[in-house]
Formats: sequence, C-alpha cells, structure tokens
Amino acid sequence: MLKVKEQVKSSADIIRIMRLAVREQVVVDVIMGGAGKFNAYFICKDGNLARKRSLILSIPEGSVVRKLKPDMNLKMFFQMDGDLIDLTSTFIQTGKSGDLLYAEVSFPTALGMKKVRAHNRVRVPSTIELETEIRKKRGAPFRARITDIGMGGLSFSYKVPGFKEAGGDAFLNKLKGEDFIKMEIMVQGAGGSSYEIPVNGVVRRVSRVRGGDGALQEIAGIEIMMIAMGYKGKFSDVVDFITEEVKRSREEDAELDTDEMLRECDFKRGAMEDEMPDIYEAIRDGNVEEMLVYLMEWHANETIRKEIIQGMAQKAHSPDLLFAFKHLLGLKEQAGIEILFDAILERKHFKTILELFQILPPNSPMLMQLTDHVVTAFPSERVIEALNWTQNYPELQSRLIQRLVERGTVNDFIQSLGYMQDNAQGSVKMATQIADRSTSINEMVNAIAVLKTYMRGESSRALAILIARFVGKAPDASLLQVLERHVSDHSAAGEIIMSELVHRGNPDDIIRAFKQVTMDSTASMILAYGLVKHGNVEQVKGVLTNLSNTCDKARTILRAYYYKFQGNPLKRLFTVSVNEKQRKEIMAQGQVLMKRSQVEYDKIRRRIETDSEDAWLEMDVDK
Repeated sequence: MLKVKEQVKSSADIIRIMRLAVREQVVVDVIMGGAGKFNAYFICKDGNLARKRSLILSIPEGSVVRKLKPDMNLKMFFQMDGDLIDLTSTFIQTGKSGDLLYAEVSFPTALGMKKVRAHNRVRVPSTIELETEIRKKRGAPFRARITDIGMGGLSFSYKVPGFKEAGGDAFLNKLKGEDFIKMEIMVQGAGGSSYEIPVNGVVRRVSRVRGGDGALQEIAGIEIMMIAMGYKGKFSDVVDFITEEVKRSREEDAELDTDEMLRECDFKRGAMEDEMPDIYEAIRDGNVEEMLVYLMEWHANETIRKEIIQGMAQKAHSPDLLFAFKHLLGLKEQAGIEILFDAILERKHFKTILELFQILPPNSPMLMQLTDHVVTAFPSERVIEALNWTQNYPELQSRLIQRLVERGTVNDFIQSLGYMQDNAQGSVKMATQIADRSTSINEMVNAIAVLKTYMRGESSRALAILIARFVGKAPDASLLQVLERHVSDHSAAGEIIMSELVHRGNPDDIIRAFKQVTMDSTASMILAYGLVKHGNVEQVKGVLTNLSNTCDKARTILRAYYYKFQGNPLKRLFTVSVNEKQRKEIMAQGQVLMKRSQVEYDKIRRRIETDSEDAWLEMDVDK
C-alpha cells in the first residue's frame, strides 16, 4: 500500500478531481479550525470550477453558518478511488438557494493524495439504482440507496421523512449500538441480470449531509462482516458491475463537455474568458482597481458588466468592496449597487458597514436595511457604535434603540446616551429604561453622574426624567448628595430635586439645599416657597443672612415673610433700613413671587406624578 503523500498542483488536474467529486457526490469532512466540523458535498455554481474561482460546499444546517467566520481556514478531506485527498481553503461567504445552504471557499492551490485502501470503494453513479433493505434488531426494516461499495464495506444514504434540523440525534446514529445489521443488496445488472445478496455488517460511522436539491440526508458507513453465499449472484460480481459502470460514465463525461450540468457549472461563458483574458485575470485576482477600469470601458456591455460586478462581490475584501461601491453609486448602477451592498453585509466587516451610513444618500432605502442588519447580526456594543454614525437619522436610531431596549443592559443604555444628543425622544426612552431597570439607588446615582457628562451637562430631558424617577425612590441624604455633586439650581434636574425636598417638607433639608443656590432661578424660588410653607421665622432669618444678593426673587419671598412677622428688619440683616412704604412694596412683590413659585412647583409635581415620556418631551430644558 502506498503511504507517501503526493501533491497535485496542476490546475487542470485539480479541476478534474473536483469535478468528479461534484459528479459522484463524494462526502467531504470539513474541519473549521477550533470551531468544530461538518460533512458536505461539493456542488457547482456559475462556473466556479473552470474559472478556478472557488469551491462550493453544501451546509447541512444553520448552526454551521454561525460558526463560519471571514477568512477562516478550512481543512477538507474526502476519499476517491482508494485515495485520501486533503486540501485547505479560506472561507469567503455563505449563500442560500431555495432550501440549500452553501459556503463558498477559495480555490485550492494544491491537493494532497495518499493511498489508504487496499480495496477501493467505488462511488455508485446516479445511473444505477443500487438499493438495500436494512433489517435492525429492533424496529421496522427500511430501504436506502447504496452510495459506495467495495469488498470491505459500503455506505448507504437515507432521507429521513419529516426530519427537523434542530435537536435530537440523527436517525441512523441509533444503529451504532447494534452489533450487526442485516442488509439485502438489490441491483439490476447488465444484460438483464439482477443481484440479490444478503450481507451482515457493523455501522462504523454516520454523517449528515445536505444534497444539491436541499434535502437533508444521513449516510452510514458499514464494515462488512459476512456475505451470504448461494443467493442470486456474487458480491464480487456486483462490485465489478459497478466499477465498469463508473468507468463508462467517466469516459462519457470526458467526451461530452456539453453535458447540461457541466456546461452550467464549469464552462459557462468559457468563450468569453478565452476572448478577454485580462478581464478575467483581474476578476480571479480580486483586483478591484483593474475591474473598475474594465467596468468603465465595458459599461455598455451588460454581460461583461455583470461579470465584473459579480467578480467584485465574490473576490474583493471589504475595504475594496466599499471603494467599488462608491464608484457604482456615482455611476448610478443600481443593480450593481445592490449586489455589492449585499456582499458587504455578508462579509460582516463592521467598520465597512458603519461607513455605509455616511456613503449612502439620506433618502436611500438601504439605510434601513443596513440598520436592520446591524440589529440582527451584531451584539449590543456594536449597536451602540452604530448610534454614533446615525445621529442625523432619528428613525434609524429608533430602530437601534429598540434593539437595545430588548436585549441591552443598564450600562448599555448609559453608553448609548452619548450618541443621542440631538434625539430627544430616544434619550428620554433610554433614561426611562435606566430608571426602570436600575436595581439600587447607588446604581442610579452612578448613572446620573455619567449621564451628566454625556448629555451636555444638566440641560437634558434625559437627565431630568432620570432624576424624576430617582426622587421617587431615594432617601433625603441621596437627594442632597446628587444636588451637591451633580446638578445645580439653574437646571431642570435641580428644579425637580428641590421640588421633591419641598414636597417632603423637612425645613432642615430645604435650608441645606439653599447652600447650592447661586443665582436667581425657578429652583431658588421654589426653595423659598417651601421654606415659607414648612419653616419658621428663625429659619427664614438664618437663610436670609447667608443667601447671595444675586438671588433677588428668592430673597424677596423670604423678606416678605419675615416682614409679616417681625416688622422693620434689623440693620444687621440688611445693609439699609426700609421705610413702611418700601416694606409694603416688598411684601406685595413677595406675594406675587410666592404665587408664581407655587405654580411652578405644582407644574413640576404634576409632571413627576404623571411620569409620561410625552410630558418630559414637552418640558423646557433651556434654563
């Protein structure tokens, strides 16, 4: 037995071997690096073999698609004529045609071949219906088609009726635990002869493969343990008959290159390739710059134009695809734009996908397709990045925000607010989610601190709604902590906290809040209203002593209250004494400001208690 591994490097020989693998449906073992393995058939699509463009593998189930990554190296093994053939390719992309999932991989530079069987297994050509009836120890017998046969064993395939991809063991895997299965091989031979030969064997292997028609098959490899004698025909005659049929089929195949399947797979537009080798060399090499030159030159020729664009889609890397996409946008080549757009999405190169948001025209329907792709194909951190690239598109941001609401965390919501400074509706929705999903007061305080940095300081509806939810849960000490560290009196957030302190009615907390007042504002007036309502003359006197002269309206409210109970104030409280006329004027102004403060306080309280997104969107945050 030959054990030395040989290398096949001739393109013509590689094409010949791979064409046989396609024609005879050889089962391929595909190893995906450290991501597992699967079984496949080689199939043909759009002349990929003859043009040395790529190989196409059928994919048995959707879980394999999720494991395949761009530029992943795939190691493949299959047996043919007693040789173990191995090759290495790079994953390019996946596709779907009807029920058939497939993977496109790079065309190999070489094949390795090594003799592994003393007695060759012969692939049963489609021209022969070689059937077997399998009888198990338990359960009803069933029929299957023999796919290869030799003196030492055979394989058969079985299409499981109603088979579902998800969950459960393969149907034929249940055979592995049986010592023997009994089969009866049945075939109609040459010259009207027929064979019916009982065989006993052991199942050594079960593979799951999807055929070119999209149907899922299970293939069992059998080691023959006993062949019955004296029945209708000899087992060796069956093997010889199949071998001769394969030889005849291959000879016909070599002569008839007009065969429909081969013409579609291997020789489609072959004449064009011979006439314009430079164009096809650029396509094979994936040279986008050269392809664009030829595209401009042959733009009027629809067939060549399609060939070049398809070549870009299949061979170019993501940055080159983006470069070509920009040029096609300029040419308004809509069909080509759609092809390259789909190719970019299939590559899943996130940086390239993000750049499409800037390249596409503002009214392009592809923008929403692009957003939907980001939402379905990428994790939350990528969705947050996409928010940064869609700040001019509130509709797209709404779609991304919905994805975060469904699957994101509080930390995701906080990060996302940094990219929604001009999206009031989106930022309010995110702030609502932060408030609803935060599990502790400390978490909300941390969110407020981060939010203040992200959202243009305190002038933010998002910060206001988060504060409004916060005040309903927080103790007095936490309210004062946030007021002292994160918000000021001339902000909507400050107004909400000070209104809550007034609502709670603790004059000591109101007096402490006055230390954060720096200027005339609605918040300072509300505090003055609250101190008059809940405090006493001595507390008012103490605040007046320390309150800045810049807080004229708040001082007027407090002075009016003080005058009401004390008459003319002491000189140590004010720089000058006031006469009776001035005292009355201040008291009148104080009453007006007191009513205005109460109106503002009541308005904020209603907004807090209503707690609707619409109410916060209507709020004036430009303080």
